[in-house]
Amino acid sequence: MVVRRLLAAVAVIGFGSLAVAQDATANDRIKVRYGFELGVASTNGNPSWTRASVGKLRDYNSDLPLRGFVDLRASFSETVELAAAAELGSDPTARETGLTELYLSWRPVPRSRLRHRFRIGAFYPRISLENTEAGWTNRFTPTSSAINTWIGEELRTIGAEWTVSKRLSSVGQLSITSSVFVKNDPTGSLLAWRGWSLHDRQSTLHDRVPLAPLPLNRTGAPFVDQAPYVAPFREVDGRVGLSVSGQWRSPSGYLVRSGFYDNFANPDALKDGQYAWHTRFFHFGLSVPVSDRWQIVAQWLDGNTEMGPTVNSKQAVDNDFTSYFVATSYRHGPSSWYIRYDAFRVVDRDFLQTDNNNEDGFATTLGYRHRLNDRWSISGEWLRVETERPIWAFNGFATQRAESIWQLRAHWRR
Repeated sequence: MVVRRLLAAVAVIGFGSLAVAQDATANDRIKVRYGFELGVASTNGNPSWTRASVGKLRDYNSDLPLRGFVDLRASFSETVELAAAAELGSDPTARETGLTELYLSWRPVPRSRLRHRFRIGAFYPRISLENTEAGWTNRFTPTSSAINTWIGEELRTIGAEWTVSKRLSSVGQLSITSSVFVKNDPTGSLLAWRGWSLHDRQSTLHDRVPLAPLPLNRTGAPFVDQAPYVAPFREVDGRVGLSVSGQWRSPSGYLVRSGFYDNFANPDALKDGQYAWHTRFFHFGLSVPVSDRWQIVAQWLDGNTEMGPTVNSKQAVDNDFTSYFVATSYRHGPSSWYIRYDAFRVVDRDFLQTDNNNEDGFATTLGYRHRLNDRWSISGEWLRVETERPIWAFNGFATQRAESIWQLRAHWRR
């Protein structure tokens, strides 16, 4: 397994070097950013969800944590660009290596004070305030918050997006984004049947995320047709989803972002072992530059997901979900520190007594990063998550558990 991870790192560097060579011959029309992370880690807690169990964290004890990314931008003109991003790794889950984004963007020449941007393809919705670096990597610490972990797992806009923005003199810039999308029908299934988690893995566009055995998909149970995994980006019911968000950025760096998402899925639909989950949520985020060194970031997400038939005005699976985090970062020269507090919850509202998806939890993350030069940096992280989830008893685990991870990583970027 270690050899596979080293080969993945070589693949990242090799692919990037080839692209950079092409870049030089294309008059800067092709720009590539790529990198990898290699380190050591130790986890303590339930067996990981990556091994079809119930743990909240990735299991690194038997392997080296390594992930790579390639982020490519190819300009066809001053207004049209093709973008692609890929994850490279060798996680115990089967399809960690592959494309995470692929889209075409168009920024027409402005004819008024309004600026427009159109995207079509597969890309992340504009929600995260942590994962803003190349390859949708986290700018603060290796492990993302519960909110942004879930976005990386189950959310992608696979469709079309329109953003219109306007600069409001000295007040800043205001923008509104709307999108229509397909192939996001299983979204919500992980929150209901596995719960929230915290890690750095992004689902690829052809991914399968494993599920622990469930009381609802065993022989004779109501949802026996559910595959032992979630394929997040599948079209199940032929319906189109919608999302709308707004953003304000001040000249001094304050950022406020808020929006709404609804996939309008048919909760009775089933295809190829994947159910359609009607999932909708609101989100809000705030980034405050307290000073040149201090920054505060906070996000909140709240919604509902439901699936299956309705009996006596109640859905077979009906879960409210919510999560928030508050974090602060401090930077001094080449070093930066990061502290984050997460809280998350799932509230089961359906009529199936055997499917208790209630969950309460919180997590604390401490991170440190030191930049050695333009390409190399090192980081350390400690994270502890405490969770109460009654359904764990079905899998033979205690219903309350504290899990932790510490890790050291070397990061290389180009």
